[in-house]
Amino acid sequence: MYAIFVFIVSHPNLISGMAKYLFYNHQISFYRFKNRLSKKLILNQDNKIMNISYSKLIFLFLFVCLLQSKQIEIQRKQTGNSVYNEAYNQSQINTDFSSGSLEQSYNFITQELNNIDDYQYVVQIYIGQSKEPFNFLLDTGSNILWIPGTECNLQDNHCHTKDIYDYSKSQTAIVNKDKKIEIQYGQGKCEGYLGSEYIRIYQESQPFKAEILFTSSDKDMDGMQSHGILGLSNSKSTKNYLEYAVEQEIISSSVFALELKNLPDISYFYYDNIPEYKLSNTIFVNTASKERWLIDVIGFYMNDSDYTDSSNQTVLIDSGASFMHLTKSLYDKFIHNYASNVCFYQYGEYVCSCQQEILNQNLPIIKFYTQEGILQISPQDYVIKKGQKCILAIDFQDTFDFNILGDVLLRKYFVIFDKQKQQMGFGNVENKIQHLQPLSMLIVFSIFSVFTFMLLCAVIYKVIILKKGQYQQEQDQEQINQTLLGNNIQLNLQDLERRSSYSARSSS
Repeated sequence: MYAIFVFIVSHPNLISGMAKYLFYNHQISFYRFKNRLSKKLILNQDNKIMNISYSKLIFLFLFVCLLQSKQIEIQRKQTGNSVYNEAYNQSQINTDFSSGSLEQSYNFITQELNNIDDYQYVVQIYIGQSKEPFNFLLDTGSNILWIPGTECNLQDNHCHTKDIYDYSKSQTAIVNKDKKIEIQYGQGKCEGYLGSEYIRIYQESQPFKAEILFTSSDKDMDGMQSHGILGLSNSKSTKNYLEYAVEQEIISSSVFALELKNLPDISYFYYDNIPEYKLSNTIFVNTASKERWLIDVIGFYMNDSDYTDSSNQTVLIDSGASFMHLTKSLYDKFIHNYASNVCFYQYGEYVCSCQQEILNQNLPIIKFYTQEGILQISPQDYVIKKGQKCILAIDFQDTFDFNILGDVLLRKYFVIFDKQKQQMGFGNVENKIQHLQPLSMLIVFSIFSVFTFMLLCAVIYKVIILKKGQYQQEQDQEQINQTLLGNNIQLNLQDLERRSSYSARSSS
């Protein structure tokens, strides 16, 4: 029965075609029935055709259901094997943090992130042959690795930090000063010269060459607590530093994952493959762009209210954004319908109550529906502590036609970024992600009932047609018999009259 439900849900076009096929045959039979008196032989031919059609249809339906059930059985076996191997994979993981911030296993690397007040998540990598350590903001929303360069020392140039990488003292750095590159962010920008230099993922790893933007100045970056930004977007036109490491055989895979947490919990950056025990509750969603980590959204809800429109068909998963940035229309509806009841605007931000019960009563659960599952964010996720007060971690942006889900979402889900397969994974060990069924069971039962009813009607219609045909044949035969009998009686009467007339003439 489950296979039948899955078949109906996953093959709507085939079901529609089967229904049309049934009705088409019925329509042909109806028109032929109208001419049965003059073309009686067609009835028997139709019976054979209809019987063959129904047999083929039922056989096709059962065959597809059988294939679907086999596929489900295979998937269940694969899932069972994955769960069975989980204990073995966990036993292989080295949990000894001898370096204090790095976990290296036989098939993946885990690096501890520096969480700056739940606003920025920073990773440390080493630049140049001298292994100078620098902190970088992990940013899945941009595609460039940049660091303040030699020109930041100039008096007229403004850079957000005095800690620079002086590439003029490096024998391995290559810098192209023919063209200055500018990068514009949602807030702030920087400019500088593209070049390359050796990088180490961690201090004792092998070095590899990667492209770097050495900035000469930046603007509106004073709030950034890292030296530079490590771009990890989905851009096909630009390689990230993990792809350079794979090319030079330092690591085996460019897949990475983020597990961000609120303080005091530790946040982690996984790369060079993903541990198996993190995949058991993961769903994978195909990306909607080859330049950004965008995914398609088929529904946007606040509690049970549908706010889906053309402005929220895609969302960007951006670790460089501390807040969730909605489009202006959605943001206005959220503030007017919900946030204004429990939050007030003060000094450029919305200050809310810190009592969880009040927040849950007045603020909605925000749900982003994808084809594979539901990403939902609760009030305790998007109302965050800032000193002694609680603020709303939702803002608006009118630069792009998509919503931006920043650290607010990434703190809720373990998120995998697979650039090679163009997909993202969402999951965590606490099973917070809810799978979205393509249709509810009620709708599935309704579709199945309608299909069964259609098939039953077709069978009843067939029986009625046959009965009518048989009845009509009997009526026709009776009429023929009566006609023949009437003709015989008339001939007999005429013959008797002739004989009586002949006898009378003979006697006279």
